[in-house]
Amino acid sequence: MKILHLLAGAAAHWNLLNIYLAGENSPLEKWSEMIRDIDGEHYRLTDEQWDYIKNSFNSNGVPTYIVLNGEANVTYTKVGIPEVEKMKEELLKALN
Repeated sequence: MKILHLLAGAAAHWNLLNIYLAGENSPLEKWSEMIRDIDGEHYRLTDEQWDYIKNSFNSNGVPTYIVLNGEANVTYTKVGIPEVEKMKEELLKALN
């Protein structure tokens, strides 16, 4: 997916950290296999943790992309896969 390539490149170039979260509803074996090819930090959450994250960030779907700035404020949220150029624009905004 193009968005994953952008995020991996952005992390390396702009010193960003990509964090990927999955819930217990994500099959463990498939999740373990998929994360091998995706750069970043990966966490598999309990149902309680997953519900907390979904409610905290008003996420009503998977995937949900959330961009935080240096002060840990949410600057962008997108349910579904964002356009690469839009994500690039939002990452640059969060860096400034």
